[in-house]
Amino acid sequence: FSDKDTHKIQFPGVDEKMALQQVVVGGFHNFAIFSSKSTKKQVVFCFGYNYFGQLGIGNKKDQLVPVPFTFDEPIKQICCGR
Repeated sequence: FSDKDTHKIQFPGVDEKMALQQVVVGGFHNFAIFSSKSTKKQVVFCFGYNYFGQLGIGNKKDQLVPVPFTFDEPIKQICCGR
């Protein structure tokens, strides 16, 4: 994936066995859900502005590199605010 200035965005641990399920873009933060094609295990990545803790990763540090996290239950959809 590349941003508007054609910088490649690397998603740690994602390979050809993973499928992009959803991309969500907020005002200055983003989420992407990848799922395994065989096991359906999902990984959510968040990155961007995090001043108010909107990424939900337990801190308020901006994330320039996508941060992976998982859930115990299947993810149907993610939404971002402004």
